Amino acid sequence: MGNEYRIAKNVVLTRNSKEQFSKIKILNWVNETLESNLSRIKDLCTGAAYCNLMDILFPNLIQMRNVKFMGNQKIDYIKNFKLLQQGFNKLQVNVSFDIQELIKGNYRENYQFANWFKVFYDRNFESICKNYCAKKARGYQEIGMAISN
Repeated sequence: MGNEYRIAKNVVLTRNSKEQFSKIKILNWVNETLESNLSRIKDLCTGAAYCNLMDILFPNLIQMRNVKFMGNQKIDYIKNFKLLQQGFNKLQVNVSFDIQELIKGNYRENYQFANWFKVFYDRNFESICKNYCAKKARGYQEIGMAISN
């Protein structure tokens, strides 16, 4: 018996789409929504922030305990993006993204995906559960790239 989720609204963006956000607007939105402190678009390359944002839209779609919030290994980032992709698949959201380019921290790829995700979030957002706390959902872990020794 699987979980039932409300139907997600698909989003298609083109270069000419009017829904384009500045990097500052995207970072401010992520930080305010998740109570995080990301300073660069590149910091989204871990995939963790997207998993946390999906948990707001579709609670329990992604098992948050499986998300690596502070990682410095590409394998952790890949796992996070695969969890995200599995979530999209369950919702039948048609989106393709190049995990390899995202985890490299490629600015253009990360900015484009962040922009798409912001539009997806805005279209699918209904309300945050009254008792939802983004930090609590991730076990009070910070989000970002851990400094490697």
